[in-house]
Amino acid sequence: MSAKILVLEDDLTTQKTLESCLKKDGYQVTCVENGQEGLDALSKCKPDLIVSDVMMPVMDGFRFYKAVKNNPDTEKIPVLIQTSLNETEDSFLVIGVDAFFVKPLNPVEFLSTVKKLLGGQRVKSIDSSASNIPDKIPEMQNLVLLSAGPEDLMKFLKKGITGKGLETTVAESSEDIISKTAALHPKVVLIDLQLDKTPGTEVIDSLNKIKDLKTTILLYAYFFKEDLARDSSIHYFYTTNIDKIAQKSKLPVAYLGTFSKNVTQEHMIKAIAPYLSSSS
Repeated sequence: MSAKILVLEDDLTTQKTLESCLKKDGYQVTCVENGQEGLDALSKCKPDLIVSDVMMPVMDGFRFYKAVKNNPDTEKIPVLIQTSLNETEDSFLVIGVDAFFVKPLNPVEFLSTVKKLLGGQRVKSIDSSASNIPDKIPEMQNLVLLSAGPEDLMKFLKKGITGKGLETTVAESSEDIISKTAALHPKVVLIDLQLDKTPGTEVIDSLNKIKDLKTTILLYAYFFKEDLARDSSIHYFYTTNIDKIAQKSKLPVAYLGTFSKNVTQEHMIKAIAPYLSSSS
């Protein structure tokens, strides 16, 4: 019986191209449009291989990948990541994916990779457009990466940071923080510890594995409730734990404090400012 392959792709043209390419080679193919549909389909189609896009609505490819690998029933299924973004190899390998390829599709290389993965071989990197991708994207010394938070906070931070002559971009999840940092090598990564269930230690460990990274990691906790932002016991908890993290990290790590809109949001830029200067 031919192998079963689950394809996650929200662009219908690309989805049909992948489906046609795989079916011509004799594979059974199930297609869905996002990570959540992919998780729902796993128990029904029981794939031998997963081909997943990165940028998808509802649930992106990185969150889907993490859910697959955290489930004992699906963790051994090889995952081939596809993307149209110009990330470097580190963007994907840092979270342990089995293989990736950069769009547009090269059918010969794609099918060769599929066969290798189904045969139990982990393929570290497949770049179907290698001539268009530099070996390493230059460090963006003007870039500050923000972990996504409340809309008003993001507007506030972007305004304050761009006012200092810097650029900003937003990461939507811990996996997105890791992948974008690996791809862009920003000057500073600003991480809200309240944003994601992934422990800060796990994110920082992954960032420390990125080759040649010189990024400064700034951590803070943003609360909607004023009393939590003022709570000294919460501040002490974060300070104590982050001090331990910083001691183990090769990258510089600093804790900015606890903030809220009503109490200290206006002080956030002042706390960040020393790390944005050209000498930092």
